[in-house]
Amino acid sequence: MGALGQVSEQTYDLIPQGEHVFTLHDIEVTDGQWGESLKWVWLLSSPSSPGDYIVTVSGLEKTLWQFTKVDLTVGSRQWEWACALTGRQLAKGDKPPTDEEVLNKRMIAYLTHAAPRNDPQGQKKEKIVEGSAKPFRGPAATTNGRAARSEVGAAAPSTEIDAEINEMDAEALRHRWRELVDDAAGLRVEVPEIPKGATLREVKMLATQLQERVSLAAQGQKATGEDELPF
Repeated sequence: MGALGQVSEQTYDLIPQGEHVFTLHDIEVTDGQWGESLKWVWLLSSPSSPGDYIVTVSGLEKTLWQFTKVDLTVGSRQWEWACALTGRQLAKGDKPPTDEEVLNKRMIAYLTHAAPRNDPQGQKKEKIVEGSAKPFRGPAATTNGRAARSEVGAAAPSTEIDAEINEMDAEALRHRWRELVDDAAGLRVEVPEIPKGATLREVKMLATQLQERVSLAAQGQKATGEDELPF
């Protein structure tokens, strides 16, 4: 018997199609083949339970990456999302929202599965349906018995309870980090360094990033988003 394993196809568990609550977890400008683009990192949940995010098999919050142009051209996807997250109809000449005005804010939108534009027969991936985003006006969530705000662009409950994360959460996070580091070593994935004095939330964000790297490495893909471009 040779050293090579069985021939198989890459698989990827897609988030189910349908209407979801999208919480903006991170946003950053990236450089790729097509120049600068915005990477939107979303957490998804059910409209009936907006604080219960979809998680991976390892228990980490599953993130969805979407890439757009940087400028908020009226009618574009990025403009639509910014309007939905802020609850404002942005017009030409308006000052663009700051990162703080959109991070950890929510919107309602429809998720579909679509092949890349440059490869219609390629593997389908998740995509937010253009024109489906609208402000989040769901029922008030509760956090440790306290009612959270229920309004357009309300902050996600997770940002309001950071100070109350207990030692059980810390231990679970340490365990997940060790598992991810082991997986990363097997796939030769670079592990980000945890800064001295980092908060649990910061470590969670690093763990989410590492989970994405490990998943992409396992699929043999590069996390550049190039198949989402050109726009």
